[in-house]
Amino acid sequence: MKKLIIIFFALASVIACKNNSESETGQKSILEIGCYAYKNDGDEIKMEITEINDKITGNLDVFYAEKDANEGKFVGTLHGDKLIGVYTFNSEGITSSREMAFLVQDNQLIEG
Repeated sequence: MKKLIIIFFALASVIACKNNSESETGQKSILEIGCYAYKNDGDEIKMEITEINDKITGNLDVFYAEKDANEGKFVGTLHGDKLIGVYTFNSEGITSSREMAFLVQDNQLIEG
């Protein structure tokens, strides 16, 4: 029962923050403003896309099993079906950044 409740709230939060969007140029994007989440084997990645223009921006939280959690900002661009950008985050009081890439497939972001 507890797992069912957790799954329900996880799905509700993803559905609640999804909105169809167009870029400021009026073109339909393969991405939508809203939340994308991944959870498996203790790893969890959550991206909330907040803006779709020439750049894709959003909040990105990364929780890898047995490592420190990272929360920060993602700024990137779409290259066909690939979202490539820079993730800037704070971990243990230090600001860091790293390049990240995601494949956009079936309304999902798959980290590459």
